[in-house]
Amino acid sequence: MFPVDSHYGGSEQGQNRDKFLPEGWQALATATTCYGLFIGFAAVFAARPRPLIYTRYSCDLQSDKSNEDQEREVRLLFARKGIDASNAFVIHDRAESGTTNDRPGFNEKQRLIAAGLVSVVGVDDQARASRNDDIIGVVKDMVYRGVRFLSRDGVDTNEKGWQTRVRLQGIHNAMSSEDTAHRVRRGMKGRVLDNKSAGDYPYGYESYFDDPDYAAQYLGRGPKPSKSIRIYEPHAKWVRQIFEWVAAGVSFGEIARRLQELNAPVGRNVKRWTAKVISRLVRNIKYLGGEWRWGVTMTIRDSRGRKKQVPAPADEVARMNRPDLQIVDAYLWARAQVQVARIDSIFGFKEGQKRRGGGVHFTQAYPRNILFKLLRCGECRGEMHQNMSREIEYRQCKNTGPGPHDCRAKTRVPAEETKRVITEFAAELLLSIPDWLEAAIGAMNRAVRTAQAAIPARIAELRTEHSALIQRRGRLFELIETGELQAASTPSGGSSIRQRIEELDRAIAGLVEQIALETQQSEGVITMPDEAFIASQIQTLPMILRTDESAAVHLLGQLFDVVYVHRVTLPGKQRGYHQLRFRLSAWRIVRAALGDRLPSWVETILCQDDMSSTSNSPEFRLNVGGPTRADEATELIKRRRKEGATWDEIKAETGLSRNTVRDCYFRNQQNLADGCGGQSDPRGSADTREPDAA
Repeated sequence: MFPVDSHYGGSEQGQNRDKFLPEGWQALATATTCYGLFIGFAAVFAARPRPLIYTRYSCDLQSDKSNEDQEREVRLLFARKGIDASNAFVIHDRAESGTTNDRPGFNEKQRLIAAGLVSVVGVDDQARASRNDDIIGVVKDMVYRGVRFLSRDGVDTNEKGWQTRVRLQGIHNAMSSEDTAHRVRRGMKGRVLDNKSAGDYPYGYESYFDDPDYAAQYLGRGPKPSKSIRIYEPHAKWVRQIFEWVAAGVSFGEIARRLQELNAPVGRNVKRWTAKVISRLVRNIKYLGGEWRWGVTMTIRDSRGRKKQVPAPADEVARMNRPDLQIVDAYLWARAQVQVARIDSIFGFKEGQKRRGGGVHFTQAYPRNILFKLLRCGECRGEMHQNMSREIEYRQCKNTGPGPHDCRAKTRVPAEETKRVITEFAAELLLSIPDWLEAAIGAMNRAVRTAQAAIPARIAELRTEHSALIQRRGRLFELIETGELQAASTPSGGSSIRQRIEELDRAIAGLVEQIALETQQSEGVITMPDEAFIASQIQTLPMILRTDESAAVHLLGQLFDVVYVHRVTLPGKQRGYHQLRFRLSAWRIVRAALGDRLPSWVETILCQDDMSSTSNSPEFRLNVGGPTRADEATELIKRRRKEGATWDEIKAETGLSRNTVRDCYFRNQQNLADGCGGQSDPRGSADTREPDAA
């Protein structure tokens, strides 16, 4: 055995003198040791499992005192069971549904249990812990970790048969929750059928008490005061403005920015103006004042409490016609829906599409640079992307490259020069009305008059179809009243009588809307302005193109459709220039000049394929970056030398230097001797011959 010394150290030979402590230091060491033991005992005591009280209420319509009341009752339960709850954990969940276990308080409870810090969990009733179908699994996990579970509705995991009691209580809670949801839905559906408010009104409307005096005296007992819906004009005017913007072709994102800049008021279901809010607003058929539908969808949950909306059964949907709540007229609605359909065709989900997203990139639908929208490579029809060289912006074919499948035309034009050429051409062209444009305007006038003359016959046809549907629905009602058919019966056709009646109602509502639109079109005397007025409006465009740069960019996008860029290389030269080739549409020019003066249905007629094809101009060709003066004088130099003229005489006629004249002539002669033309690319040429100038 090792010897035991009664002192910490000494001065004897061979002992560790540094272990010797004076008397004062001995006292300090003793105090430090006691403090360490105290901290250790405190840590052990703190790590001992403690009771946990968990409370929860479901929605923010309930009082926050509910958690305090539950805590009080759980402490009484602990006292009856002989459990000291003076140092218990207390966790509250506020406005959290019990149908999901993803709750802040619930997750904290699970963390403490996993850390071994909980001895017993107490709740006011089992539904406070969870209303989910896996409640038995939640309780079993507690027992597995050595935690006791208590509830005031009789569940105690220390008692025999607690598993059966938890299962039965869970079934009871689930049935109670489903029954409550059914009664709430039934009551709200009754309000809608009674033409009252069930909270289903969008932005632009407000609810009000039918009896304000009764509502002021209501203290929570007896029938709740009823509410109705009316148009709220301070918001309704913004709804109309949004529909006007959409009908004019403004994007959803731009509308949201305008509303934010104008400080448009937000309201019900609108916390902030965004493109998504605008998209949902312009699709809401309630603004048309026709059929208001309530309960079209219902909420379902999976085993983890995740929610999603699914279509509700047809007999659960309430429908009411509310023409007095119309904010948007049928004509404005139809114009807006045309633009919504156009946007959906670009950005909407396509059949067979595997991922979400638009059909085209947003830069193609709303380009920031007008040349990106207009220019296309004349060889491969590819887009012309930006290319910078020595701080100069060019537009180059995106398919240009050395590969076997790349574009070989090497199309590349200076951006500013191209924009200037297009702008000057449009300004010069529109100073006078060409013959093709004048003929196209006359054809447009005739097409509009023909379409307007056909409106009465179309209205009569729609009214005949409407009367036939009314009679069919009336016959079904007669058969039901006489008892020959039942509303829920299913004939051999497969659909029930109720479903057939609903289909007829929807078809009738659609015809009523279409008749109203056609009638409104026929009542207004709508004709194209005469040729003189259109010509005067068109002749105001050149001033815009030359004076207002931002407006000119927008106007060029209206006037031009696609401009193809071709590379042209003259015989005997390696470098060439580029040529812009395009056709103008008379309808585009007229629409740019008249703006919003024509209704959308007139635009629909004039945008038809057969009308658009007959209103196109001949092909125009504009040169960018060439040809040079020497290129233009090559034929003259060759002819004059053949006639025997001297170099000095040709120099005087062309205004070129003597060396330039000689180079042009000998280059052309060398090309003829070689028997080949110009070459734009060693591997091939997109266009080796210069076309005739327009």
